[in-house]
Amino acid sequence: MAIRAVLFDVGGPLDTETIHERMIDTHIRSSLSNAGIEVSDATYDEAFQWAVESFAPNAYQAVIWRLTGGNPLLAQRIYQDVVEHASQLSTFELREGVERVLAHLRLRGLRLGLAANQPETTLHVLDAAGIGRFFDHRGGQHAWLSKTGRAPLSAGSRDPPGEGP
Repeated sequence: MAIRAVLFDVGGPLDTETIHERMIDTHIRSSLSNAGIEVSDATYDEAFQWAVESFAPNAYQAVIWRLTGGNPLLAQRIYQDVVEHASQLSTFELREGVERVLAHLRLRGLRLGLAANQPETTLHVLDAAGIGRFFDHRGGQHAWLSKTGRAPLSAGSRDPPGEGP
């Protein structure tokens, strides 16, 4: 059977997220500091490594949980603060060469889609980056396939990817 379509996640394959991730890490550490928990670079790196090695479904939640010593109220408060802060960030770093790859795939007749837990406003970000035109099914719930099997986030949702009802 021939391949007819290719699905892309946004964060990672299309958006390197380097600046975004750095800003989130900084905010987590600042929030922990405001709660009286000072975290060294080595301790933060260890917590992140632990989250990755344990296949945490949400690395930031796992890191915060670990660094708060498993305090559920404090971890939840800090996590909600981080989610609210992250929703205000507007960074997009187009991965080098991705436009060329998308153009090549389209020239081969493949349909391209997004399987991402991103707000629908991300379509505008992809357009502004010059790659939105490559993706089929522009608009509405039909533009997205959720990686978790849940509906994608709406633009006003405060639930992190994979969380919520």
